[in-house]
Amino acid sequence: MIHFWKWVLLMIFVFGCSSQDKEEIVVIARVGDKTIHMNEFKNRYSEYLNRTGAKDNLLFRNQFLEGEVDRIVLLATADSLGLGENPEIKDKKDRAKLSGILDEFFYREVFQTYQASDSLLRNAFQKSKTEIHARHLYTKSLEKANQLKAQINAGASFEELAKTIFEDSTLAATGGDLGYFSLGDMEPAFEDAAFALKDGEISEPIRTRYGYSIIQTLDRWVEPIITEQDYQLHKEDMNAVLRSRNVGKRRQEMTDSLAAELNLSISENDLNLLFTNRPDIFKGEIIGIENEAVQLISTLGIWNSFEIYKQMQSLSNSQKQKIKSKENLRDALSGLLVRKKIIELANEKDWFIQPKFQDKLERVQEDITIQYTLSYFLNDIKNQSQSDYMILLDDLKANIPIHIDDEIVRRMVISS
Repeated sequence: MIHFWKWVLLMIFVFGCSSQDKEEIVVIARVGDKTIHMNEFKNRYSEYLNRTGAKDNLLFRNQFLEGEVDRIVLLATADSLGLGENPEIKDKKDRAKLSGILDEFFYREVFQTYQASDSLLRNAFQKSKTEIHARHLYTKSLEKANQLKAQINAGASFEELAKTIFEDSTLAATGGDLGYFSLGDMEPAFEDAAFALKDGEISEPIRTRYGYSIIQTLDRWVEPIITEQDYQLHKEDMNAVLRSRNVGKRRQEMTDSLAAELNLSISENDLNLLFTNRPDIFKGEIIGIENEAVQLISTLGIWNSFEIYKQMQSLSNSQKQKIKSKENLRDALSGLLVRKKIIELANEKDWFIQPKFQDKLERVQEDITIQYTLSYFLNDIKNQSQSDYMILLDDLKANIPIHIDDEIVRRMVISS
């Protein structure tokens, strides 16, 4: 009778579980003492399919699972080597976590929430129905761009100047003619300038991502019939285009707004001390200034000397190299305050505590460990061949028992 009730209780547990609960206990692979459960595999694999646009098939499924197994093998190897105690790795993992939180915050709170006004949407839709014919002269420096513009004003032609500045033979031979383009085909700054010009008009030097362009709009073609129905059908497409183009600007606006609200205050003497001693502070060598009563005051509270030193040391190498003046340092300190505030705001969001995001953060940090583990075995990893990588993985796998339930993998249902 006792055995019967044990059986009944077991059946109640099994059949009372939701499908998701069942997937949490179904193991599809064992790697040493680690396991891969069905639900975590399906979540990660589905995200991979959505991100890449690939369609589920057994080959992709097995390849993705093999990649998950490889991750566990490399992380287990890192543990056996004690790489997790490496201060450099710890520092990079902390940076990766911070970056992951900041990126997620801006993606959810700035990118996803963007909604253009109806007037902006209509203007973008009009541009999408217009083709601009333009040419340009390009140079990397503003000084050279101003010289080119002066030559044009003095009567020089695009044709003769293009021959002297373009390495591209086609652009050199056609006077920098770019042909026809429409909304989304060119860099936003270039595109905006070209659309704003009248036919035949020549711009002042326009700053682009790669340098400076002097643009001449030659002519344009506008689709003759544009209907309200067509606009309504493409409103979301236009919003997506404008969102991508304006997200950087909106991110900067939010950052500037937060910086203003934080109300940073630091004395000129303290700022001067920090700037003068920044090389030693960056290296953690604060002997001689450890007792200085430096203070930075903001709405987040008061940072004392050691907190300021710690925060300055947390700057990336590229950020440290940009600090050439006391004003640069003030901006960097302001940025550190904003970063701390955003982390606080992120912690208050529902998405922050969701398992999916926490898993994402964990994997970002694992990627750092995996990179160092590979570097431990493969010198100059960027120049290693795929076969070198596979040989290493095979050697490492030989020391770890691995079992994959092929039947469960084959039969599982992946939602689209």
